Parts: sequence; C-alpha cells; structure tokens
Amino acid sequence: MNRTSIAMNGKTYANNDSIINYINDLMLKYSPCDTERFFPDNIGADYIEGNDSLYNLLLERVNEIACAMDYKRTIILRIKCWANKSGKTTDAEVSIVKPQKYAKNEKKIARKLKDYIKKNIYWKKDIDRSKYDIIYFPIRYSGGKKI
Repeated sequence: MNRTSIAMNGKTYANNDSIINYINDLMLKYSPCDTERFFPDNIGADYIEGNDSLYNLLLERVNEIACAMDYKRTIILRIKCWANKSGKTTDAEVSIVKPQKYAKNEKKIARKLKDYIKKNIYWKKDIDRSKYDIIYFPIRYSGGKKI
C-alpha cells in the first residue's frame, strides 16, 4: 500500500487519502499498541528457507570470498534486494557501511556478494509484491570468523 495504489490478491487498486485515513483510524481504534500510523514491514521479506538460514548462507559466502583474498578485517554490509512475485531476486545492492574508507578488497567482496545474491537467493512467493518493495538486511563479517 502506498499513496497511489493498494495491491491485494495480485490486483492493484487506486488509492486516495480518504482510504488511508480510514485504515489509520481503524488501526488506532482496534490496535492493541499505541501507534499513530500504520507502517507495514518490508513486504515479502521472507527468505524461502528462513531468515537464519539466509544469514548463515551469506556469511559462509562472505567467508569464502574473504579467505580467498586473505581478508582479515571487519566489514559490515547493508544489502537491498528486489524480488518478483515468484520470489526470484531481480536486483541487489550491497553497500559497505564499515569501514567508512574502504579499499579494493572491500569493493570486491561487495561486488561478489551482490552477484551471488542475484543468482542464488530466492524469496517466498508473494502475489502482492511490487517492483517497489525492497528487502533490507545487514551482514557483519569479522576476519575469518562469523559474528
């Protein structure tokens, strides 16, 4: 759901402020928690084999890449993925968060991880997923051991 459209059961419907206000009012009236607005989680952000499995798989892949390069520092990566309705990753972006001043080794790790994600990561099917849904998650690797 966004300001212009709502996706439900694979169909997209036009949206306007009155619909959003109505949903927000319902959420406030019947919500057990004190929230002022409804912010949905990342739609379809579930890895097909479970989130723990995803982190372990990606940490193993980063470890393989880093060991091949004899990389022994700590690196934190922020990953953004886009997936289609059937769950295939259509695009990925891997950004280096730490170290702030990174070298060729860190860029190479990020590039290889991005290629791996695009080719090998599949998400749960979701007919309501749109091309604007982004799946975010961080990965932290510390030289030769997983954290």
